[in-house]
Amino acid sequence: MRAWCAAALSVLLFGFCGGKFGVRDRYEGVKDGTLRVYARVGNPGGYDEDDAAKEFAAAFRQKGRDRAASLIAAAGIDRGNAPLDGKIVFLRCNDEFCEAFMDYRVHETKKDGTRNK
Repeated sequence: MRAWCAAALSVLLFGFCGGKFGVRDRYEGVKDGTLRVYARVGNPGGYDEDDAAKEFAAAFRQKGRDRAASLIAAAGIDRGNAPLDGKIVFLRCNDEFCEAFMDYRVHETKKDGTRNK
C-alpha cells in the first residue's frame, strides 16, 4: 500500500511540475495507436537521468514489456502485434527511484473484431 501511495503521489507531483512532458502526457493506455506504460525502478546509486537511461535500460525494457502485456490483456489489443520494445519518452530520477513513460506501437481491435488503423 505504501509503495502504491508513493507511486501515485509521484505521478501527481509530475503533473504539477510543468516541462515539455505535461500532465496530459502522463497516462497509461492506448491513444492513436500508441500504448503508453509507466515503469519505476529503484535508484540506490543516485543516478541522474542520463546515467539512469544507460544503467537501467534493461530493467525499464523488462518492466515496460511486462506492463504492456498486462494492459494488452485488459484492453482488447491485437495480440499478434504485441510490443517487443518501447521507446522511453520521459525519464525522471530522484535519490530513491527513477521512473519512465514508454510508448509502444499497437493496433486496437474494435468490438466487432476489426482493427483500428
